[in-house]
Amino acid sequence: MAVADKSALGEDLPATDGSRPRPAGEVLLSPVSGMAMRMSDVDDPVFSSGMLGKGAAVEPSSGVVCSPADGTVSVVARAKHALCMTTKTGLDVLVHVGIDSVGLGGAPFDLLCDEGQVVRGGQPLMRTDLDAIRGAGVPATVMVVVMSTDDTSKVEGHLGPVAQGEELLRVI
Repeated sequence: MAVADKSALGEDLPATDGSRPRPAGEVLLSPVSGMAMRMSDVDDPVFSSGMLGKGAAVEPSSGVVCSPADGTVSVVARAKHALCMTTKTGLDVLVHVGIDSVGLGGAPFDLLCDEGQVVRGGQPLMRTDLDAIRGAGVPATVMVVVMSTDDTSKVEGHLGPVAQGEELLRVI
């Protein structure tokens, strides 16, 4: 018998081994390996309040940040700590590395993509120096925010250990 995941809202999700079907919707992959958590637990009110949108966060154990879905990179922040992409189904997704990491001036971030580039889910988008980020007193938390949802959209997320490329979010 499969163990159910917990959603970002603390609700049980159907098992992922195929014994029960998962709900339909767009899947966003975890951009990094680490510990997935509720967006409401992120230590930044801009993210934790949902002001930017619905999503989840991962405290990373690896410094390579990968695309959460197939799509096109639409914006890359000048400080190289964040990027936006539009998935092939039209979702606008923000991938943001670190809390207040814009102040690091881009130093611990090495971009592997450009604005306008078409990317595949799991494709590396940037390398980060987690030791440099954390050494600067900045949490390295990676946020994945679905910015194009409305109040009727439901975003379910995984909690606990997650590997890069595993399902992190599902937009229903």
